[in-house]
Amino acid sequence: MATCVIESSGFGAWRAVTAAPAMLGSLLLLMLLSVALGRWAGLLPLAWATGAAVVMSRVGERVTLRAACGTG
Repeated sequence: MATCVIESSGFGAWRAVTAAPAMLGSLLLLMLLSVALGRWAGLLPLAWATGAAVVMSRVGERVTLRAACGTG
């Protein structure tokens, strides 16, 4: 009988390490595309970082899955 061990520590360092390259590339692309916003250009990366932090939380993941899969 196989058992499944679930870590209850929450976020986890390995998860952050594996997500970092994609997030960094996304941020760089976002900054490149936000040049046309002029003085408001700094607000877009701030909103992006805030959204990323929310989505990477446990509650944010559940909300994202429910929105994408249409459950609940």
